[in-house]
Amino acid sequence: MKDLLARSLKRLVEREPRHAKGQRNALVLTVASNKGGVGKTTTAVNLAAALARQHQLKTLLIDLDATGCVRRALAQLHPDLPASAHRIFDEAQAADPIELLRPSRLDRLDLILSDDTLNQTEKQLHARLGRELVLREALRVVRTHYDVILLDAAPSLNLVTLNALCATDLVLLPTDASPLGVQGIEAMLRTLATVAQTLHPGLGVLGVVMTRVDGRSPLVNQQATDALRALDPDLLLPVQIRLSTALLHAQNAGVDVFAHDPRSRAADDYRALGTHIAQSVRTRLAAQG
Repeated sequence: MKDLLARSLKRLVEREPRHAKGQRNALVLTVASNKGGVGKTTTAVNLAAALARQHQLKTLLIDLDATGCVRRALAQLHPDLPASAHRIFDEAQAADPIELLRPSRLDRLDLILSDDTLNQTEKQLHARLGRELVLREALRVVRTHYDVILLDAAPSLNLVTLNALCATDLVLLPTDASPLGVQGIEAMLRTLATVAQTLHPGLGVLGVVMTRVDGRSPLVNQQATDALRALDPDLLLPVQIRLSTALLHAQNAGVDVFAHDPRSRAADDYRALGTHIAQSVRTRLAAQG
């Protein structure tokens, strides 16, 4: 019986994927927060655009938030694309992400969109064996076709978000300068530590990016900065996203901030964040030889 199980396991591990592998090995980056309103999706959308536009990195953005905010934020870049992220997790309609992704109107940026159908998939996941690792397995081939895969996770620790954390290499944590935002980061770090200990030892934290930074409130900003550095001196990224109406106008227009107002301070800030992430990607590629 022991030999039979060993042979069965070997066949499962060595089975041929449905799609051919590429020559890349994407950095998988999850943008996560357990507090809404801190610019999570805004960061995911504009970071993806920065990596594709400024750094010519082949990028896949997967929306794992059932509210479907990515769909609205980039409405003009994906006319009439279906919401299909739920099919990654749905056993009855299971599909490889390669079959679900669609090109956007922006070169080198592809999308897998979501809507509230993902909530039903979340319920189905509870009954699955290995339910936390469905996405990790699903990304096995598609990540060989991209330089970066960005996951926009829901602001709650549901099973889909847990799948994102178990499939990712690094987590980017956006927060505003509010006390609740800082407390949320502390809670997220505890969650990530638990996931790393129990499910995904390779999980890493890229860092915290301060968002919605209002230059008119220097004391509030400094208090938040001090509190985050008290958690870990290396936690804060050397990039801040300043408060900017350009981000709101870009969302209303259904485009990234670079398409709406490339000279805005928000565009400058997300370019800087993109440069920081691109360096991490290139460091990874150099290490792989």
